[in-house]
Amino acid sequence: MTKYILNDFFFKNIFVRQVKALYSKNEMFITLSLSGDSNNNIKPFKFLKKNKMKSILFTGFKKSQSLNFCYYAKKIPSKIKAFIEKCYTCIYHSLCEMLEQNIV
Repeated sequence: MTKYILNDFFFKNIFVRQVKALYSKNEMFITLSLSGDSNNNIKPFKFLKKNKMKSILFTGFKKSQSLNFCYYAKKIPSKIKAFIEKCYTCIYHSLCEMLEQNIV
């Protein structure tokens, strides 16, 4: 699906096209982004906010445009990209484990 979005709608629309097609109001959209300033990250947040849907952004310490549109944001208090990415790994695996415990 991603290949066709890139070919037909450009990279800037890669995530918003998927969110529009697959997302429902009962779900939570979670994004991990170092800057949160990529247009392809901002567009889904704008769509979700407009449609009163929940979204979470995990990002680095700097102020990002996505913060204006997401439902909840957690900033990793560091400017070191490698450290932020390692924190993402911990957060992601922790979320997966919590979901698995509640589902299984």
